[in-house]
Amino acid sequence: TLGGLFLLWGRTLMIADYMLGRIILFIFVSVCAYEDFKYKSIDVRVYVLMYICEFLFYMYLIALSKKLALMDIALGASIGIALFAASKLGLNIGEGDAHFFIIMGLGLGFIANIKILICTLLLISVVALYIITIDFINRVSSKNKVLPMLVFAFPVAGFILFS
Repeated sequence: TLGGLFLLWGRTLMIADYMLGRIILFIFVSVCAYEDFKYKSIDVRVYVLMYICEFLFYMYLIALSKKLALMDIALGASIGIALFAASKLGLNIGEGDAHFFIIMGLGLGFIANIKILICTLLLISVVALYIITIDFINRVSSKNKVLPMLVFAFPVAGFILFS
């Protein structure tokens, strides 16, 4: 069984396996959601600080001789890397959103990061459809309206981090 494999190989860890790590990630999500809502962008220093925090957290785990879930961490970050490539190709996704999902993937792993992305996209789609419908009824163009993605990622990430 899967449980037996963990006993055999030992438990592999990520930042989200520790309450302190989840709190740090939640603070990061909160700051990103606030800045995305207020300014429609996130200060690059927030991302740099979080990259440094994750690096230090993983160095701490390595110093304690903890096994890291390297494949899950890499796959989690790959979601954000794919979004970053999409932003560079001119698709309507911000580089800040991509960095957000890289950082969340590094901390939470693949499955949790996919859950956050899919649920965020579902939420934002419902709101966008509502806005488009209201604008259509009022005969107003929705073409240049922008929704801040990380505002919708906030409740989803909070739920996943603490459930």
